Amino acid sequence: MKQFIQDNLSTILENGGIYIYPLMVVTFLLWYFIGYRFAALRRGTTLPVSEVFSLVYDGKIDKFKGVIDSACKDVLEKLKENAHKIKSKKNLENLVDEVILEYDANLQSYKSALLGLTVIAPLLGLLGTVDGMVTMFNSLNEGTFFSQGGGGIALGISKALYTTEIGLIIAIPGIITESLLLSKQRRLQEELKEIRMLALSKFYKELEYEKV
Repeated sequence: MKQFIQDNLSTILENGGIYIYPLMVVTFLLWYFIGYRFAALRRGTTLPVSEVFSLVYDGKIDKFKGVIDSACKDVLEKLKENAHKIKSKKNLENLVDEVILEYDANLQSYKSALLGLTVIAPLLGLLGTVDGMVTMFNSLNEGTFFSQGGGGIALGISKALYTTEIGLIIAIPGIITESLLLSKQRRLQEELKEIRMLALSKFYKELEYEKV
């Protein structure tokens, strides 16, 4: 298996031209960002948000593994630590929003970079295709099908096919995966809004109670 991979990788590098190397860099970055976003978008629990919030408030959850349970914990800790500063509803909203906005920003980490890479990959493949076609037409003009010096029609066709194929192989899974991640991101953002409303509702009541 290892030898098969090495042989195929060697063939791609030989036949794809210089554009294969930036495509390999794009591949590495693309899947690094996808892995990071998968980790950042981990929900952490299957329970409804309201139930998670109540359990965290009552101190019944010890381990915080994802966005929802961690956000509940951080919001409640923030409010309890700054309880002496809460003099109005505006103070309360600002404290809650500090935590929610931080989580929201983390949910969007590398989103733009990932979308950019899915555009760059096929463009690099297209650039390699154009280069391959130039090589091919030059070879037709010179009447050389294959040249030991690195030219020829065969090399031009090879560049055109390999770079186009590799660019699409990189981009298509990236586009599909990012669309799924975006859908998950939107769901988590809606649940963060729910956490915000639960926290405000809970502490609004406590604030009103203290004023009585």
